[in-house]
Amino acid sequence: MKRGVVILTGIMFLLGLGTLSYSQEAQQKPQTRERLRNAMEIRQEMRKIEKDAIEKDAELQGIMNKINEQHQLLRQKLDAKLANNSEYQQLKKQLDDMKAEWKERRPEGPPSGPPPAPQAGKTKETKVRKGK
Repeated sequence: MKRGVVILTGIMFLLGLGTLSYSQEAQQKPQTRERLRNAMEIRQEMRKIEKDAIEKDAELQGIMNKINEQHQLLRQKLDAKLANNSEYQQLKKQLDDMKAEWKERRPEGPPSGPPPAPQAGKTKETKVRKGK
């Protein structure tokens, strides 16, 4: 009898540890998503600042134009080289199909209504970091 109780207690303990571990992992996923979202917002804000700096500086505009020209040339040469690569063309078609599907699902025109308000207690860290 005592042996059965000890075994049952051990099993319950192990199940409890598994449940606790699972619940901790479930709590970490939203935190990870929030951190990723925050990183994306920071990167978008940085990109805006970079774009403004390029627009205001003739030298940077020239460099950006050269980069764009070289990128177009690379794209043309890659497309020509990979035109007969069946694996690449199949993957490209899959991606194009996915983009078309996403475009169909997306509502037409600009988003309606005002942009969503930031959640309470959350401010963009980029505003604080600009002065540093």
